[in-house]
Amino acid sequence: MRKLFSTPHGARAGAWLARAAALWAAACGGAPEPAPEAAPDLSGRLRWATAEASPIVPIGALVAEVVPLPGGLHRIGPGVDGRLVAWLVSPGDAVTAGQPLASLQSVTLTDRGSRVTELEAAVGAAAAQLELARAARGAGVGTAQEEAAASAAWSAAEAGLRAARSGLRASRDTARAAEGGWVWAAPVGGVVSSLGCPLGQVSAADACVELVSGSGGVVDVGAPERLVARIDAAETLTGAWVGVSGETAELQLLSRAPSLDAHSRQLRLRFTAPEGARAGATGRLTLQVPASPGLSRVPAAALSRLGGQDVVFVRSAAGQPERGAAVAAAPGVRVVAVQRLGLVGGSAVIDGVSPGDSVAVGGVFLLKSLAASGGEE
Repeated sequence: MRKLFSTPHGARAGAWLARAAALWAAACGGAPEPAPEAAPDLSGRLRWATAEASPIVPIGALVAEVVPLPGGLHRIGPGVDGRLVAWLVSPGDAVTAGQPLASLQSVTLTDRGSRVTELEAAVGAAAAQLELARAARGAGVGTAQEEAAASAAWSAAEAGLRAARSGLRASRDTARAAEGGWVWAAPVGGVVSSLGCPLGQVSAADACVELVSGSGGVVDVGAPERLVARIDAAETLTGAWVGVSGETAELQLLSRAPSLDAHSRQLRLRFTAPEGARAGATGRLTLQVPASPGLSRVPAAALSRLGGQDVVFVRSAAGQPERGAAVAAAPGVRVVAVQRLGLVGGSAVIDGVSPGDSVAVGGVFLLKSLAASGGEE
C-alpha cells in the first residue's frame, strides 16, 4: 500500500479515495459545514469628514478681470514723434506726476526748441527795429508807413513765437529736456499697468503706457444667459474669487447691467476688487446665492456616481435614523443619493446629507465597488 501511494498513479488513486470518502461522509450527514468567511476589515482603508452646514450655494464659476474705476485708466502717448531709448519704469510700479517714464530722442522736440530760440531772437530784432522806426519818426526823419511796417513785423514775430512756445509746451506736458536727449514724464500719478511699445521709433499718438490712477478697481464678469434667472431670484449675490496665484477673497456685488448684452448674451456684473489687486489681473469668480436651511457642504472627494446618481457614503451612528442602502461587507456604512447643487473650491454643496453627518472621503472607490458588487471585492 505504501508503494501504491508513492507513485503518480497511486497519488491519483489516493485523491479519488479521499473525494469518495468526503462524498460518503456528506451523504451520511457527518461532514462539518464550512466556516463563513470573515468580513474584511476596512477600518484602515477609510477616511471620514464631517458635513458642515452651507450658508451659500454656488451657481456658476466664471472668468473675471480686475478693471480700473471709471475715469481711473489713462492710456498715455509720448505726445511727440521720436525714438524710445530706454524704459525707466516697469508694470506694477507706482509713479508720481512728472516722474520720468522713459528716455527718448526726438528730432521734433529738438526742432521745436531750436525754432523757439530762433523766434525769440527774431522778436528781439523786430522790437529793436520798431523802436528805431518810432524814434526816426519822432525826429522827423522817418515816416508813419515805416513805423507801421516795423510794428507789423514785430507783431508777426510775436505771433510766431507764441505758437512755437505753445507747441513746445504741449510736447513738454509729457516730455522735457534731459542730458543727451529728452525724458517722457508721467502727466498724472498712478500705477503702471502695462507698457505697450518696444524700444525704437514711436509716434505722438502711440498709447504706450497704461496708467491706473485713483485707488483700487472693480472685478468685471459676464454671467451667461442661463444663470440670469437664478441671479434675478437671489436676494443677495456674492462672489468667491480665486486669483491666478491661488489667492482667495469674498467679493460683494456693486452693480449689474440693466439688461443682457445684445451681442454676447451676457449680463455684466461688477464686484468689489480683492485687496491689492492690480488692473488687468484675472481670476475665477464663483457666483454664490444664500442657501436654504439643511444644505450641507462636504469635500468634493466625498462625491461619487452610482447607477447614474450622485451619492455619498455615510457612516451610521447610534441613535441616528438610517438613510440609504446598507453597503455589504462594510458594517455601519450606507450609500445615500444626493443632489449636487454646486462646487466651490474643493467642496461641494449638496442636498440629502445633514450637517454633522460623517461622510467617507478616503476609500470611496472601495465602498463604491462593494455597493455595486453586493460586497464582493
